[in-house]
Amino acid sequence: MKRGFRDSDIKREVQLHDDRRLDLLISYGFVGPIMLELKLLHNPEITNASKRKDYKDKIKKYLLGTSSEHGFYLVFKVTSVLILLKDIQLII
Repeated sequence: MKRGFRDSDIKREVQLHDDRRLDLLISYGFVGPIMLELKLLHNPEITNASKRKDYKDKIKKYLLGTSSEHGFYLVFKVTSVLILLKDIQLII
């Protein structure tokens, strides 16, 4: 393959026609676009059952709005450094 044949692109906070924004849109050569949505574990759209259902519909709209055949929904658990230090002190 020729050099440059597989251009890649990563776009942040992509705005759709309905003014919603998804976190990342990635394309790489013939693969893409791929939609990435990132959430923290304590986000109400994850912890609240009714909001979680609404969020599932929102993700489907993101996929349609970006013409993405693939999407990733990543959930992160982030712990405060202060909490970790307390845990370490309890162990010691």
